[in-house]
Amino acid sequence: MKGSRNWHPKEIVPGLVTGYDQEADGYRTAEPFSMTQSFAAGSLLSTVDDMALWADALSSGKLLKGGAEPLIALSRYFRILQGIDRFYSAMSR
Repeated sequence: MKGSRNWHPKEIVPGLVTGYDQEADGYRTAEPFSMTQSFAAGSLLSTVDDMALWADALSSGKLLKGGAEPLIALSRYFRILQGIDRFYSAMSR
């Protein structure tokens, strides 16, 4: 994994793809986030190849005993502050 690192929003990254937010009438480019709140993975920059390596390592048991089972056990719906249920998972559905 050579393309993953901490990122700063003012950094110019060739080929960078930004995120999107879903709105009632479609999608729009996501608003930038404050680097004062970049805890967890908020400032993580990665490549598709590195993400594929990470997903393979998680699901194959190379990182966790039991393969994907511990991740599936953590996958569930959570109610966020706005009263909306969101599905959170380290695995794709």
